[in-house]
Amino acid sequence: MWAMATAIERWRHEPGGPSCHLEWNRWTDYKAKDGWTYPTGQPMAPLVINSVREALALPSDLARVARAPGREAGVSFYAAWGLLGRTELEGSPRRVYEHESRRWVLKSGDPLSWAFDHAGNVAMALRLIGGARQPRSMVKDLEWVADRQAAGRFSVPTTAKPWATQVQLDVGKSLRKVGPAETGRALLAELLNPNLGTIRRVIDPSAGRSRVDFVALVQVAYWVLAEAADGHNVRPCAACPVLFVAHDERQTYCPPPPGVRESRCGRVYRERERRKAESRRAFEHVLP
Repeated sequence: MWAMATAIERWRHEPGGPSCHLEWNRWTDYKAKDGWTYPTGQPMAPLVINSVREALALPSDLARVARAPGREAGVSFYAAWGLLGRTELEGSPRRVYEHESRRWVLKSGDPLSWAFDHAGNVAMALRLIGGARQPRSMVKDLEWVADRQAAGRFSVPTTAKPWATQVQLDVGKSLRKVGPAETGRALLAELLNPNLGTIRRVIDPSAGRSRVDFVALVQVAYWVLAEAADGHNVRPCAACPVLFVAHDERQTYCPPPPGVRESRCGRVYRERERRKAESRRAFEHVLP
């Protein structure tokens, strides 16, 4: 608890949290083609992230995509946040043929499998950070990884070529030898470290202090997770099964996405409770 309070106090007392920067393009619509997702709508106002606190909802929103992989979950995420940024990490856009205009155009895009793999990786990291609150769930996660690893079907998606890497830790052996707590910490390092090495820290000449610069949105998700791992301030939402990064000890619902002031889960929960109260009153009214 002390570590969590320390991290929360750091976010409170630094203006908006640790300094970072990303200005990220978004569009009104996206379309899957040949295993990739591309923007197809009109440009929106860019998403500007200047602190960790402004992106606290990113990991939990990605975790929702992992829970329900498919077009609807992906489109909902892209509408709020934009693409994860594979082409930006590669350093060049892709040539895509548009049948409507009958011409080749350059576009940003994400491979579908790579994006969903990162969603799953972020969801797993959230659960490992929150493992102290849900120890049984963490053991199940570690056993699942051990089984997948034994079958040669577990790898970690990365933000640099070759875009995936193998886990060096023998999760099953570690579970038997040192137990879930130490194994969970070791696995968390293997999930996060390959995705933190491409993030660079620079000196902002206008402010005279360091800041973290990002090339792609997916890097922000891993930076938020790394900050959360310092304070272990990850908890389950009171209205949905997703874990989220909290900035305040009083926070009980998933944080809202960019541009939204109220938590969606909090709003849904209050609406559900309001309807229950109305139903009770209606029932009591008809009783003799």
